[in-house]
This record gives sequence, C-alpha cells and structure tokens, in this order.
Amino acid sequence: MNAYALIVTGDQQQAKYYQQALQSAGFQVEIIFTGARAQVQLAFTTPDLILIDCNLPDMPGEVIVRQINAHRRLDNSVLFLVSTDGFTDICRGRLQTYNFAQSIDTKVLASMALSLCQFGAHL
Repeated sequence: MNAYALIVTGDQQQAKYYQQALQSAGFQVEIIFTGARAQVQLAFTTPDLILIDCNLPDMPGEVIVRQINAHRRLDNSVLFLVSTDGFTDICRGRLQTYNFAQSIDTKVLASMALSLCQFGAHL
C-alpha cells in the first residue's frame, strides 16, 4: 500500500507541482484547496505526510496546523509547512515538522518525503 500524502494549498499550479513530486516518490496524493475542507478531511484521515501552504484563501494555515497538533492520531504524520511567514512557534515541540520557503525543488521534496515517511520499501 502506498503512503498517503495530503496537500493543502489554494494555488492550483503549486498543487500540481507538489503532486507530481510526491507521486514520483510513490505517494498516493490528495489535494485540498481550502482550509475548511482540510479541517473536514483531517478529522477522518491520517495522512503519512501533510504539506500545508500557510497562505490559504479562506483561513490562515496556522489554524490547520493547530488542529493537527491537537489530534494525537496525527502525531506521526510528517508535516511540511510552506510559508514565507514561518509558523515555527505553532510547531514547537512537534517532531517531524519541516518549514520551506515558497519554492521547493521537486527532487528534494520527493526525496525528503520518501525518507522521512520511511515507506521506501513499501512503495
């Protein structure tokens, strides 16, 4: 079974960019374009990797990150934050959280995601 990655961004072009990178690493990818939809999805799923653009169209990404931090079942999910604002304070004490500037090289993203989620043997 493939590892499951959830991409949360309001930018369709960025979503495709991230999707291609993660699919090339063998992830099953789902894209969500609003914070409200992400809140619903995260209430019912446990992604192996969550990539959040902190500049969402309907709410700050910080709201979603706080929700993730509040759910113990999401403790093992690798969290990638894409933000120029750097929400490092809301992730203090959380393991497996990585902050990125707006542009991430697809090869670097794919390699890191694969290594961090430790699913290389299962993909």
